[in-house]
Amino acid sequence: MIVIGLAMILMAVELAKEFRAVHKPRIEGDQGMGEEKENRPRGNQAKFFVTLAWIAGLAVMLWLFGLVIVLPLFTFLYIKMQGEKWLWAISLSLVMLAVVYVGFGLLLHLQLYEGLLFQ
Repeated sequence: MIVIGLAMILMAVELAKEFRAVHKPRIEGDQGMGEEKENRPRGNQAKFFVTLAWIAGLAVMLWLFGLVIVLPLFTFLYIKMQGEKWLWAISLSLVMLAVVYVGFGLLLHLQLYEGLLFQ
C-alpha cells in the first residue's frame, strides 16, 4: 500500500503540473494550432478531474474490498470505459487476477490486503 500511495501522490503531482501548465499565446503565422492551444487548458482540467476520480475510486475500493477483488474489477471497468471490446477487457482482467492472486498470493506467499469488509 505504501508503493501505491507514493505512486498516486506522484501521479497527482504530475497531473497538477500539467493542469497548471502555462501555454504559449497564439502566434500570428501559426494557423490551426492556436485554437487547439486555447482549448487545451479546459481539456486538461477535465482530464485531471476524471483521472483524479478514477484514482480516488481505486483507493476507496482497495480499502473496502482488497486487492484480489478490486484490481481485476478496476482493470475491467477502466478498459470498458475506454471503449474497448468485451473480450479484451475480460482477458486483461483475468490476467490481472492471475498476476495478483497466483503470482503474489500463491507463488510468492505474500499476504494480500483483504479489505475492510472481508477482515
